[in-house]
Amino acid sequence: DFHDFPRRFVKTHTFGISLMDIGTGCLIFISGISANVIRNKGVPLASRLVKSIKAIPIIMAIALGGYFSRYFTNHPEVVTEYGVHWNFFWTLAIISIASACVSNPRSRSANSFGMYTIYQLFLYFGGTEYILNAPRDNFFKKNREGILGCIGYICIYLLGIACGEFVIKKSEAFKESWKNPPCTQTLVNLLPVYILSCLGTFICLTYVQSYSRRSVNITYGVAVISFISLSMIVTYIVITMLKAYQYC
Repeated sequence: DFHDFPRRFVKTHTFGISLMDIGTGCLIFISGISANVIRNKGVPLASRLVKSIKAIPIIMAIALGGYFSRYFTNHPEVVTEYGVHWNFFWTLAIISIASACVSNPRSRSANSFGMYTIYQLFLYFGGTEYILNAPRDNFFKKNREGILGCIGYICIYLLGIACGEFVIKKSEAFKESWKNPPCTQTLVNLLPVYILSCLGTFICLTYVQSYSRRSVNITYGVAVISFISLSMIVTYIVITMLKAYQYC
């Protein structure tokens, strides 16, 4: 939005990945890792939906505020990011409701990968062309990036929940043991996540499709996971070293 901001860091229009592209996906994935559903297992579906719906008015107010502020101030807006009327806060509202409908924590990984695979097939068989080049002659087409992108972001969010559940659950088992500090065990749990996500990124880039934040394809999703897991690994290594230094 600022003229002095380097253009190489802004969101990409078709394929590729930039700093802002990574930031958007990372926010969704980290939100999944830290989601309350990790700590509230066994809560009935109705209660989860009510809790999610309670947050919707606030998100909608922010979304509407963002839209009208741009409209009345003639602020330049790139429609290829989320569409004409859509913005990131509408996506957050959809994610909040959709994630509450997944009742079994153990099924989140399978559900998200299955959903992502189906969505990627849609992109492969004409969906990408539709998102990139379709005319904007109705509400859905005007906001196709934001509406269809919700599918990819929901998958990233559910994978974040599954990752957070795996890391937190495994780490808590070692909290009482002085031989295995939680920080070290968390690092061990993150390593397979990072390795698998890097492998997935390589496979997707080679055989599926290049990164596309605009369509939120599966290559973009696994790349976000690899970036976040690497960042967390580096963070935990630094924390572990600082703890070791304190005991020296």
